[in-house]
Order: sequence, then C-alpha cells, then structure tokens
Amino acid sequence: MVNASGKIRVGIVGMGRTAAFMRPVAAHPHATLAAVCDLREDICRTALNRYGIEAPQPAIYTDYETMLQAGVLDAVIIGTPVYAHVPQSIQALEENIHVFSEVPATWSLDEAKALVRACRASRATYMMGENSCYDRSIMTVRSMIEDGVFGYIHYAEGEYIHECLSLLKTTPWREALYAQNGLVYTTHEIGPIMSLIGWDRIARLSAVGSGSHFTDKNGQPYAQETRLVMQAQTAQGRLVRVCQDFQSPGTHSHHRYIAQGVKGRFESGYRDFPAQVMATSILDDKGSLVWKNLSEFEARYLPDIWKRSEVEAKKHGHGGSDYVLINDYLDALWTQKPLPIDVWKALDMSLPGILSVASVRQQGAWVDVPDPRTWY
Repeated sequence: MVNASGKIRVGIVGMGRTAAFMRPVAAHPHATLAAVCDLREDICRTALNRYGIEAPQPAIYTDYETMLQAGVLDAVIIGTPVYAHVPQSIQALEENIHVFSEVPATWSLDEAKALVRACRASRATYMMGENSCYDRSIMTVRSMIEDGVFGYIHYAEGEYIHECLSLLKTTPWREALYAQNGLVYTTHEIGPIMSLIGWDRIARLSAVGSGSHFTDKNGQPYAQETRLVMQAQTAQGRLVRVCQDFQSPGTHSHHRYIAQGVKGRFESGYRDFPAQVMATSILDDKGSLVWKNLSEFEARYLPDIWKRSEVEAKKHGHGGSDYVLINDYLDALWTQKPLPIDVWKALDMSLPGILSVASVRQQGAWVDVPDPRTWY
C-alpha cells in the first residue's frame, strides 16, 4: 500500500453525509486525504471548511472518472446515492483503486453479479461501510460471544424504525429505493446480526408487510408498505427476524437487536433502557439469573480499536461508530489484512433485502438467497 508519499492516498466522492469521513481519514497516521469530488466545486470547498480540512489541501474534482484516472488515489470512499454505488465501485476497481462503499452495496441482483465480476478481475479490494457493525454495544457483545459467554447463538433479531418521509425532500434517491416494496435498505439490521452469529449468511427468507398507510407528495400510497417483517433461516440453520419501518411517526430513529444463545441473551438499549445481558455465568448472590448492564463488561470485552479511539470517536457520527469504522478499514489496508466487511459479507447483508421484494410480492412465500461466492 505504500506509495511515494508513504501513506494511503484516499479520495472521497459525494460531499453529503460521507464528507464527515474527511476528518478520520486526514487524522489517520498512515493515510492522507488526497482528493474530494462532487458535482460542483463550491460544494467540495464548503465541506472542506465544515470539517476543518486545511493543510495539506486535497485536490478538488467535479468529475469522478477524471479523479480516478489522475493517478492520485490508492483508495476511494463512495458516498453517493445508492444507484451509483455499484457503477462507481466498478469504475474504481477497473483502475485497481481500493473501494470503500456506503450501504447498501447494491439494490439489484444484476448489479450484485456485476460487482462480483469486477472484484474478481481487479487487483484492488472492496469493502462496504456498515457502521452499525461498529456500534459500541455490538462490538462488545461480539467479543463476549467469541468468549463463549452466551453459548451457541441460535436466534437473533434486528429492528430499524426511522421516520424518513421528511428526508424524501432532501434525498430523492430514497424515494426511488422505497419504490421497491421490500426491506431493501436492511444492512443496518442484518449487518450487526451477522456479526453476532459468526457471519452465517441468510439462505432463505419470507417477508410480509402491514399495508400502505401513508401517501406521497401526489397523494398516492407509497409502494413500500409501512412496516415490513422478514423471518429467515441461515445457511447453518439459525433463525433470524428483521423488522423495518420508515414511515410511522416517532420521536427518533432507533436500532434494536437481540441475540439468544443456549447460555444467555443480549438485548440492545432502547429509549431510556441501557443495553443488557444475562447468562448462566452471570448470577446474583443467590445463584439466580440476573440482567446486567452491558457497560459493566466493557472493561474486559470492549475491543481495543474502540478503547484507543474513544475520546475522538465521540466527536463523530452514529455514536462514534463512523470513526471506528474508518480507522479499522484504513488499518486493514495499511497492514494488508483481510478487510472487515469484504464483498462477500457486503452482499450477504444486501441480497436478503433485494430478494425480500419477491417474497412480499408473493404474500410471504419463502425465497432462496443465492450465495455470491458461487458466481463465476
């Protein structure tokens, strides 16, 4: 990964939410923010000022292909609308530039296959940036699971409730995404679940909706039903449940997760309730099972990447997970270790959402989810 600069030269395309990644990239000891790109130069300059990027100033581009072909990048972070994720990933991979893509990896089966072809043909690598996998509680519980605290995890569930109707005015790509009646934006739920069950992929699923109860700007019911629920089985036989609602009113967005093992259980925080765990190895003075706050176990189980980043992470989005995510990615590139969320894990998270559309259309019929590792 070392070039003449002695650092990983990173570019970012899309100056929306992903522009916040400028700071952790610029602060990483083995990376430099080499270039930024958006449709207008003033958008790039505004983002650079917002996040306090001064010296060295990255090059500014208004054409993505020109940035890729300028010879100034080793890796690119793609933070554009969903429909651009795969085409722009393929363009970078064809230039042998490492790709870090926002979620989801893709929104169609054909695009997923094209992405696999490009990854197999390129000398560069691909990672999808699912920040929910880097949530503090999820990473702590993952360490506990690996240590055998909960025993074999046979059931898990994830829930994402986030009223997004107002966001349609500022993010038109969501409207196109939600025109598909299924759990098409589901990596925030499936990603953490997969990380807690040893990356055991979903192999078959059934999904149903609660009907359409809200209307768009033209007074027509949204194509995507208000609340959607998926039940699924993994390749190794685990049971998974996913719930998603982007329309019902609520005070804030929230994610909620449960992992049930043969020795205990994890439930993530919800509203004013902290994340909690119980297990046969966690007993009260009377020898009875008892719920304990997850925070009591962080000293032993919170991963080092969180501990050493904690102060700085709190200054960044999604509870600090964005900062930890970018650092883990750049660390892996620098050391040439396997990427935390490679193309296979990315598609394992994304494909169930795509296939859920067919299940909803067939009133909950069970649908097989292909294993992308078998393609080509």
